[in-house]
Amino acid sequence: MLTKIKVYGVLRKYVGQSEFKADINNPNEAFSFLYSNFKGLEKHMSEQIYCVKVGDKTISQDQIFLETNKEIQIIPVVHGNLFWVAIGAAVKWVAKKYIANKILNYVITYVAVNMIQKGINQMLSPQEQTQNQQ
Repeated sequence: MLTKIKVYGVLRKYVGQSEFKADINNPNEAFSFLYSNFKGLEKHMSEQIYCVKVGDKTISQDQIFLETNKEIQIIPVVHGNLFWVAIGAAVKWVAKKYIANKILNYVITYVAVNMIQKGINQMLSPQEQTQNQQ
């Protein structure tokens, strides 16, 4: 029986599609299916963190061999550039706490909010990857 495998985010972009159907019995076989069909994918995936769902349940690594015929979802966990978010928040806090001049405070707060937005955009925007499909 064919099981549906769904992939998301940078993984979907890397493989070029969001759904597959394969004759597999567990999430580990889903990974094997993807690795064998897309050159360089194992290395690409080793540099990311993933959440794996079987049906509507998130599974842990020790359940990767769980026999199932339910849909398997492989979802990259968002981990972007928190540097800009942290720096922006710190600058905003310093401006609020220590700068009495309202105009200067406004300008610094504006810059800080832009730093925070930059960090959030980097976390949410797709990463450029080339498709290395065999």
